[in-house]
Amino acid sequence: MTSMMKVTQEAPLSAARKVMVILHPDAWQARDASDDIQNRFKQRNIQADVRVITAEDPASKLVECAVLEQYDGVVAAGGDGTVQQVAACLMNRSIPLGILPLGTMNNIAFSIGIPADLEGACAVIEAALVRKIDMGTVNGLPFLEVANVGAEVDMSEIIEATRHQPLMQVLRPFSKGVSRLLGLRRHAVTLTIDGKRFITRTWEVTVCNMPYYGLRYRPSETARIDDGLLDVVILRHRGLAGFMGHYWDLLWQRRRNPQKVSVLHARRIEITARHPLPVGISGYHEGTTPVTIEVAPGALAVYAPLPMQTNAARADNPIANIMQSMAPAGSKKA
Repeated sequence: MTSMMKVTQEAPLSAARKVMVILHPDAWQARDASDDIQNRFKQRNIQADVRVITAEDPASKLVECAVLEQYDGVVAAGGDGTVQQVAACLMNRSIPLGILPLGTMNNIAFSIGIPADLEGACAVIEAALVRKIDMGTVNGLPFLEVANVGAEVDMSEIIEATRHQPLMQVLRPFSKGVSRLLGLRRHAVTLTIDGKRFITRTWEVTVCNMPYYGLRYRPSETARIDDGLLDVVILRHRGLAGFMGHYWDLLWQRRRNPQKVSVLHARRIEITARHPLPVGISGYHEGTTPVTIEVAPGALAVYAPLPMQTNAARADNPIANIMQSMAPAGSKKA
């Protein structure tokens, strides 16, 4: 397990004794997961009250209940979307966030150093070591992973339109998506980064708070979750093929061409464009430019393990591993 987190604050708490576990309804089968989680915490002398997110009980309502009822911690059990929802509600509160990574990629847990297995993740919460990590805001909306401006938001909408759909229902949105993809182009944007103004042409701007997002993409080698800064990644490839190749390189964790990809560091970023560009949080549409993106240093308390040094230069990428296993002999990537 890799942790990119530097220790910024430790709280000498007694072990958490009562936590609310907020469970995504699709994380395993909710009933089976609920019983398993409660039993694992019970073995550690921790009372775990499991609540499932519903339309009547969204994450925000459940977190407010946990705060009012003075729980020792709130645990998000699910994927990155669930963790993001719960973390947004805990921003600038003293009650810490625990994570049980039950999703597909679990980038947030991976970035913090939470073990991928349920037993290890529960042990981190039992240890009750609390640290502060940064969050970001997009026009005031909190985020943990990345904020996107430009083409990637369009691509994410194309993917979402075809997810979990029967084949015959996918064809129409897929064909429209291909046409939309071929219509993507660079735009002239104005960036004001910590008061300094830049004008450039770019496909998109990705603002990273955490090292990893999406399919274990790592757009910036220097992104950290506790340095009080955001990494601003600007893509300047001239053609669509180069832009798409950038994501292929991210998938295979290849080094990017510094002449095509610029990385800056900032506390506050303002982005405007002549024509409104889509703005997203981890790819999900949240409006259009103009947009202001800011870092909120140490805004989230989390249960986290001791910092661990990575033994490999690259992070394990589950999707790339699957693709490698399907490749013909002799054609696998190093």
